[in-house]
Parts: sequence; C-alpha cells; structure tokens
Amino acid sequence: MTIGMSSETDNGTAPAEQSLAIQNRLTEIATVTEALESFATANRVTETITWRFQLALEELLRNVIAHAYTDNCAHEIEVHFQCSDSEFTAVVRDDGIPFNPTHIEAPDLSEALEEREIGGLGIHLARNVVEELDYAWEEGRNVVTLRSQLPTG
Repeated sequence: MTIGMSSETDNGTAPAEQSLAIQNRLTEIATVTEALESFATANRVTETITWRFQLALEELLRNVIAHAYTDNCAHEIEVHFQCSDSEFTAVVRDDGIPFNPTHIEAPDLSEALEEREIGGLGIHLARNVVEELDYAWEEGRNVVTLRSQLPTG
C-alpha cells in the first residue's frame, strides 16, 4: 500500500488531496476506509457524506477485486480523494477488464429476495448514495469517479 498527500485547503489546515494504492485483496478495503475517514475528518466532511462514500467505495472495490481480473496475479488499484470548498470526490482506477457500472440496470427491488438475480445490488447502492457516479476507460484503466456536493457554511 502506498499513501500520498498533497496540497492544502484554502485555510492551509488540511490536505485537499490524498492518493493511495492498494493490492487486489479484500483485506485492503479496510485501508481505504481508514484513509477516507482520516481525510474526511481533516477536511471537515460531514459524517453522512463520509459514510456514503465508505459504502460506495466498499461496493466498488469488492466488485473490482472479485470480478475485474482474469488471473491470480497481484494488481494495483489506485484510490484518490479530493476535497474543495464545495465538492468531495473519490476516484478509483484499476487495470481490470473494462466494466462500466453506469450501464448496469438497477435491480428489480420489487421481487422477493430469493427470486432476484444475484448481482447488481452493490453497484445500485453505490450509484444511489453519492450524487454523481461517472465512468471512463483511460489508458487501459477503468476510472470510476464519485462526487457529492458539500453543504455550504
């Protein structure tokens, strides 16, 4: 795992960006959660927004780790946090097979749990707990960006 911080907020008290790289192992998700909590606290992000990003990132990272790789090799997944006065952003980059989570249909939540198809609920949660979820394929990597506006004042 690699962690790096750069920049400062306008008042110079906390980093405005943080990047970390994890391996494609489920145990590494806790590292992202801890980094997110620390970064969000330092930048005075509300507990609600922090919790929503934790949920979304956990679901996205679980999907990447479980489904993005066709080999048993170690892969690096990059996670980047950025906080401005008005917006909180998290970006996940992986070198797995191309997968656009914005093209996945929402699961039919009206069916009984035992009758539903397996899969899709984590992505549905991730898309619905943040204000914006975008996808791009850049330089051979999946890039998923999560954004939420921060409360003013």
